Amino acid sequence: MSLLLLLSFFFDLVANVDGATTRRLLPTASILPKVQPPAAAPDPSSFMVKCIADLKHVTAKIDHSYTDVQMLDALGHECDFNHEMPLVFEDGFKTTMSCRHFAKELTKARWEYLEKGSDKGYVTVCKNYWQSAHAKPFLPKVHRPPGPTQLQWWWALLIFLSGVFAVYLVNRNNVKSSRRAAEAYADATARILRSGRGWS
Repeated sequence: MSLLLLLSFFFDLVANVDGATTRRLLPTASILPKVQPPAAAPDPSSFMVKCIADLKHVTAKIDHSYTDVQMLDALGHECDFNHEMPLVFEDGFKTTMSCRHFAKELTKARWEYLEKGSDKGYVTVCKNYWQSAHAKPFLPKVHRPPGPTQLQWWWALLIFLSGVFAVYLVNRNNVKSSRRAAEAYADATARILRSGRGWS
C-alpha cells in the first residue's frame, strides 16, 4: 500500500467522522471538477478520538514501509506530489507549506509517542488540523470550572488589614512605654522646678 493511499485514507476518515462522504472525484464528463459544498464540521470531541486513532494507524503503516528517520522525507514527497499533480493527488491541505508543516508535526508526534508513549503530539496535530480545516479554534464542549471570584480579593483585603492591626498592636506597646517615659521625664522636671534648685 503506498504512502499516498494511506494519507488519503487518513484524511478521508477524518473528513468523514460524521458519516458523510465528501471524497473529491476526478472530472470524467466535464473539464472542470464538480464543486461540492463544504461539509459541516464534526463534533470536536468525536473528531479528536477518531483523528488520534487514525494518526496512530497511519504512522504504524508508514513505519512498516519506512524507517522512523525516513518518515519526514516520505511525508514531504507526498506533499510535493500534490503540488506537482493537483488533479491526481490530493492531500487535503490548502498549501504545500501547510502540508510540510503538518508532516513535521506528525513526525515529531511519532517520535514523542515512541520515546515517551505519550499521545500529546498526536493531540496537538489533530487540534492544529482542526483549526486548519475548519478555520476556527478547537473548542471541545467541556464543562469548565468557574473562574476566580471576588471572594479572593476579600481574603487579600482581610489579610492586609490583619497585618495592619498586628503592626498597630506591636507599636501600641512602644507608644505606651514612650508615653510613660515622657511622663516620667515631665514629673522629674516638675519636681526639680518645685524644689527651687535649678539646673545648675
